[in-house]
Amino acid sequence: MNGKITKSEHLKYNESCPYALQIDPDYYFGFVYFRQVKCSDIPRGYFQKSLILLTELPLINFFSQLLNFVAPNYFLHGKPVLESVFSEISAWDPPVSGVILKLFVAGHVIKEVDSSLTLPAVHEPDLFKYFLKNSTYFFVRALLPWLPEIQLLWELIFLGEPVVVMASSPTVCSSVVQSLISLIWPLKYGYDYRPFFTIQDNEFKEYTSSKLEKLPNVVLGVTNPFFIRRFENWPNVLRLVQGEQNAVHSKYLSTLYLYFRNVNSTGSFVGCECRASQN
Repeated sequence: MNGKITKSEHLKYNESCPYALQIDPDYYFGFVYFRQVKCSDIPRGYFQKSLILLTELPLINFFSQLLNFVAPNYFLHGKPVLESVFSEISAWDPPVSGVILKLFVAGHVIKEVDSSLTLPAVHEPDLFKYFLKNSTYFFVRALLPWLPEIQLLWELIFLGEPVVVMASSPTVCSSVVQSLISLIWPLKYGYDYRPFFTIQDNEFKEYTSSKLEKLPNVVLGVTNPFFIRRFENWPNVLRLVQGEQNAVHSKYLSTLYLYFRNVNSTGSFVGCECRASQN
């Protein structure tokens, strides 16, 4: 995209796209592909390496998939892959809302056109099927354990209430946080949120202080068990219990597809059980 998008291109993009997808000059979005490989030559027994992508564009699904495609090639073939990809991405045209772009990267063309949401009328089951598969933030998959509480979660995000998401990995907690933020689409979340919050963050002391008179309007995703005690006074905590995640997701995924095929007159779920703990 000609390196860093210029300010005029920012304005043009923001004027033509939904408010929730506009560029905020105060924020960058980071995507990390983490690799850990066993190695007997290193005292700790393995080495770690990460590839990080930074962008001002809030296109979560797109950049996640782009990094998942580029990173394995980089780890396999080394620095020349990054040099080639950087050159190709620098030649991309700046994004314009409503314009279909063919984006060349690593010998492939990125182009996906799905007309399922451009029909004059879309039935509700078809709409949910689309989002289940193609949602920008994978919000249906990420929030499956809390579907019975989805209305409450929507209200918490809409009102800017403090929320903490505790999970076993950065991938899970960041996906859930992004999914929560997307619940109020097409509105843009007006407060701070951190998909992956660590003890190295500048606001660590501010957010974890026991002397807070008023909790901040923020949504945090964390994995460090240290935060369990630090956030015990927060009113809204979502916990994903390791070992139960796959079972919960699988169960709700089956229930969702059953719901799509047999939408009853009330449009309600029947017999759902949520085993993920919530405080």
